[in-house]
Parts: sequence; structure tokens; C-alpha cells
Amino acid sequence: MKRKLLKRIKNIFEVEVDLSKAEGFYYWVGDATLLFEDRCTYCRFLNDQSLECWLDDFAYKVRQYMQENSYKTFKEAVDALQERINK
Repeated sequence: MKRKLLKRIKNIFEVEVDLSKAEGFYYWVGDATLLFEDRCTYCRFLNDQSLECWLDDFAYKVRQYMQENSYKTFKEAVDALQERINK
């Protein structure tokens, strides 16, 4: 399911991210996730939530960021972050 989830996120949001596991939670990884207020999702096992729930979790984090910023798309915000990182 993880591969399918990450592929859907890439198709919808046009960014590449990963999902890593720690004890008792998962966290989103990648440049795009540096923009999130909270990168964690408290879930013991990947399959405890449906694919749609994982997508909703990611989309919620994107919406939180976008509400407070003036970028037209999340990809535009991530591209601007990557430019700042690469300077």
C-alpha cells in the first residue's frame, strides 16, 4: 500500500515524499514535508488506515500550510523552498 500511496500523492500534488515508521507513529519525509506544521500521523500499522485516510491526512497537512501562505499550488511552495535550500 505504501508504494501506491506515494504514487497517488505524486500524481495529485506533484511532489515526491516518503513515509517512515517510528515506534507508534509514521511521519512524512521529504523537502515538501518541511512545510508541514506536524509531519506525524499516529498510527501503529500502515494498514490500520485505508489508502484514502492516508491521502486525507496528507491533504489536510497541505491545506493547513496553504491557508497561511500565498502560493497558488503546493508544488510552487515546495519549489520555492528547494530554491532557498539550494542557494
